[in-house]
Amino acid sequence: MSTASASALPRQSKFALIAPYFAVIVALATAAYPMMVLYPFRAQGKRELIVALALLRWAPWITALCILAASTGLLWQKWSRPAARVGAWILRVLRIVASAICVLGCVAALMFARVNKFEQMFHPAGTPSFLPPDQAKVKPKDMVLAVSTGAISHAYPILEMGYHHLINDYVGDAPVVATY
Repeated sequence: MSTASASALPRQSKFALIAPYFAVIVALATAAYPMMVLYPFRAQGKRELIVALALLRWAPWITALCILAASTGLLWQKWSRPAARVGAWILRVLRIVASAICVLGCVAALMFARVNKFEQMFHPAGTPSFLPPDQAKVKPKDMVLAVSTGAISHAYPILEMGYHHLINDYVGDAPVVATY
């Protein structure tokens, strides 16, 4: 489509061409931004944290509105058949593929926005296994959370705990929940 013909389109047609793709971008960004900002071991600024938490709260509604906008834009598009010429069927196939991508992208963003990604990411670690200190792959500058009971000591690397936040363990006979 040439620039001259694009500017000659009525307003409704321009909206119909742009809305579905813009809606997909907004829906995916709404679902992805909180996860990028709240990712462990990443510094967060006050404003970006406020925005991320607000998006986390409103993401299901925003993505649902994006699905509505994408669907409306797709319905408003002119689906008339192009003139019978070589390549007209390619245009039809591209329209169908682009429409499917828009709808699937928005639905995926909606589903992603409804899942609590942080519960999935920060699940308790499985049963911990321990090595003698000289065999452990912990660098001298790495921080650990240590628990001692009598002669028994366990150390949990902070780099590992940052992703799980909880480790259920026994130190001797005493049950312990190590958290960070």
